[in-house]
Amino acid sequence: MAIKFFITLIVFSLFYGLLEIIKRKTHLRAFYTRKIAHIGSAFFVIGFYFWLSQAAFLIACSAFTLFFIFSYQKKILRSIHIDDFKSWGEIFYPIALIILGIWFYSEQFVFIASVAIMGLADAISGLYNYRNKKAGLTGSLIFLAVTIFIIFISHFWLKGNISYETMLTGVIIAITVSIIEYYSNYGTDNLTVPLATAILLSRFF
Repeated sequence: MAIKFFITLIVFSLFYGLLEIIKRKTHLRAFYTRKIAHIGSAFFVIGFYFWLSQAAFLIACSAFTLFFIFSYQKKILRSIHIDDFKSWGEIFYPIALIILGIWFYSEQFVFIASVAIMGLADAISGLYNYRNKKAGLTGSLIFLAVTIFIIFISHFWLKGNISYETMLTGVIIAITVSIIEYYSNYGTDNLTVPLATAILLSRFF
C-alpha cells in the first residue's frame, strides 16, 4: 500500500506542478488552469480508484486537503486560486472525495459517476458561463446534458444494459443535481453536487 500511496502523491504533485509552470510561463488565466485541474483531477481519481485501497485513497485525499488549505492561505498555487471572485472550490473538491471515499468507495458505479460529474459536468458548464460572462439557463442545460451522459455511460460500463426505467431515473437525478448545482455558490458545488449525486444514485440504482 505504501508504494502505491507515494506513487499517487507523486503523480498528483507532478500534475499540479506542471500546471503551475504552465500558468506562470504562459500567463494563462487562472480560471482556465483551474478547470484543467478540475477535469484532470477527476480522471486521475477515477484511475487511481481501481488501484488504491480505501485507506490509501482517504489518506491521499486528506493530505491534499491540508495542502490546498495552506496553499489557499498563502496563494502558492496560482493555477487554481482565483482572485477575481471568492471561491473555496479547490478545498471542497478533496473534502468531497474524502466523504465519497468513506461512504461510497465500495459502490463502484456510484463513486465513479459522482466524481466524473463533479469533474466534467461542472467544469464544462463553468467554461461556457465564463466565456459568455453569465451563469444562465444554457450553462445549466449543458451541465444537465453532460450529467445525463455520464450517468448513462457509467451505468452501461459498470452495470450493463440500460433499461427505460434506468434512463428515466437517471434523467430525474440529473435534473435534481443540476438544480442543486445552480444554487450552490462560492465553489460549494464541488461538495453539494457529488454528494447529492452519490446519495441519489445509491438510493435509486
